[in-house]
Amino acid sequence: MMDYLAIIDRLDEITTTDSAKNDLRLAYRGIRDEKVNQMPEEQAKERFVYYMRPYFIFQLYPRLYREKRWRGLIFDDYLRGINKALQKQGKGVIA
Repeated sequence: MMDYLAIIDRLDEITTTDSAKNDLRLAYRGIRDEKVNQMPEEQAKERFVYYMRPYFIFQLYPRLYREKRWRGLIFDDYLRGINKALQKQGKGVIA
């Protein structure tokens, strides 16, 4: 089972701007308060994408927003993008 809060902790290691850190804090609180880690997998993935969307499309990959390509992205797309960002910063990927 995926630990969605741990993903945010990993992203915090590579996040430098205040606005990005704020987006991560909001996502963390939402995922924690809604107990996403205890949900069935498919529901948890949907909620993770919901809470991570601001960070992902405005902080991590703003080009997706500018090109209007962010709609329809699913959990696997988010995880692939997160792993790419972690690798770029010399951090290990999330399995």
